[in-house]
Amino acid sequence: MPQQNKRKRRAKKQSGQDHRRDLIYAEPGQVYAKVTEMLGGGRVRLTCVDGRDRLGVIRGTMRRKVWLHVGDIVLAGTRDFQDDKADVIHKYLQDEARALSNYKELPPNFTCAGVPGEALQDQDPEEDVIFDDI
Repeated sequence: MPQQNKRKRRAKKQSGQDHRRDLIYAEPGQVYAKVTEMLGGGRVRLTCVDGRDRLGVIRGTMRRKVWLHVGDIVLAGTRDFQDDKADVIHKYLQDEARALSNYKELPPNFTCAGVPGEALQDQDPEEDVIFDDI
């Protein structure tokens, strides 16, 4: 009997990963940012699109559910009363960050973790390895 419940739980977890998420754009009071350093205690160092470095605080609903790494693109909410701090609202997947840069929401110097934006465009197709033997 417990195995049936375990299967149902597993099916629910896996079925939720199929759907696509809507792309979330920055509203007034929000800014796109890149994680440059993990500080611990739910805090990160952010480099924002507006050129400022801010201390980012990961919001409670994201802790232990969404894992941030150095180089990730996030949406941060700026504070009116503390300009040097921001709240991390949303983490973008690599495909979403690439879509934001295609829509000119992100500057060209912002790259997603492990996926350089400019390097992908500058590659020559002749440099690709072609296997004629197979």
